Formats: sequence, structure tokens, C-alpha cells
Amino acid sequence: MADTKIENWTTPGSDSFTERLSDVENEGACVNCGDYVPEYRKHFMDHYALNGGEYGHYAAAYELGHSYAHNHASEDWSDAEGNLRRQWEQRRQGSWGDYADAIRFAWNSARRHR
Repeated sequence: MADTKIENWTTPGSDSFTERLSDVENEGACVNCGDYVPEYRKHFMDHYALNGGEYGHYAAAYELGHSYAHNHASEDWSDAEGNLRRQWEQRRQGSWGDYADAIRFAWNSARRHR
């Protein structure tokens, strides 16, 4: 059993934390997120983990929102959303509807911490 802290992963439907190989393999997927990763992991735990989500599937969404906020600092969400949606759909990593909240969360977080 891993240390019981938010940086580790949960078994869907439980309140205990355990590392799962599929999550650990993709842990570094958000290469530009650095200090933000614990915040993104907490968002993941609060919104997706208990429904069976795996962080490895969401890490790319967090990275997209995070990177876009840094590279397009002058855009507000109404400008950014369409561009982010096109980029996400080009990646073919899942439907926009399933990942839009994670993308927007990371976008907001990166903008808030600039």
C-alpha cells in the first residue's frame, strides 16, 4: 500500500489510496505543469477517480489547458475555448465533453498563478 496522500491514486469507489500502474506510467504526461500537478491530481480525485477514471487519461487534458494558458495569456475563455476544443479533438484522446472541465480547470489554474 502506498502512502495515503493525494499524490497517490485511488481505487475507484473507495476512500483509500493505492498506486495503479496505468496512472504511474503517465504521471509525467503533464510535462509543463510542474508545481501544478498536485492541484490537477486533486481536481482529478474530486471529479473523475470515484467514477472509474484514470489520471493517465486526464493528464493530457490538464497539460493542454495549462500550456494553452501560458502560450495565449491575452485570451479569455471565450476566445480560448474554441481553439482548445479543436486542438483536443485533433488529438483524438476522447470526446471534448468528457475532458472539457479538466482542460478549463488547468487553463484557469495556470492563469490564476501567473
